[in-house]
Amino acid sequence: GSALMNDPALAARIVRAAVGRAHVPVTAKIRIGFAAGERVAPDFAAALEDAGVAAVAVHGRTAKQLYTGSADWTVIDEVAARVGVPVVGSGDVFSAEDAVRMLERTAASAVFIARGTYGNPWVFEDARALALEGRPVPPHGHRERLDALREHLALTHRLVPRAMARARTYATWYLKGMPHAAAWRGRVVRCDSYEDFRAL
Repeated sequence: GSALMNDPALAARIVRAAVGRAHVPVTAKIRIGFAAGERVAPDFAAALEDAGVAAVAVHGRTAKQLYTGSADWTVIDEVAARVGVPVVGSGDVFSAEDAVRMLERTAASAVFIARGTYGNPWVFEDARALALEGRPVPPHGHRERLDALREHLALTHRLVPRAMARARTYATWYLKGMPHAAAWRGRVVRCDSYEDFRAL
């Protein structure tokens, strides 16, 4: 994955092969560089554009940073100035307001929301409504959050039943900020089955 930031020629060959075989547009997600001090994203994105990508998402951290520190959104502008394809901004977008702020402050054509979806499946609609209509983000109360968690659990049970252990993690996302959340999280992490979650 991100180790390809150290080998732009290989990355371009992979993209070229994917573009040659795909029946849909091929996109790529990159970071500032691989390690601290590297800022290769603009040139790297240009190489991928030459190889045929339809768009490039740029995360404002190096690969080695993972998710530590703050994302550097200035790299989004640097990449956008270097390529002609749409640039999608990524990094530290945890809310609809963050998404709109990224659109306003950078040259991003769109926003990539990753960890901001955790326990917040409404973030996409909220961001769209705020960005396009200026509609304020509505509060998502405890009942709505628990209803969404129930639906998420039911879908996991129905579609990927072997992933119920993973549900312990995402259940805690929905509980964040609720009254007695720590106590409820302590009970959630002991759930082993869909039935356990339903009973809780």
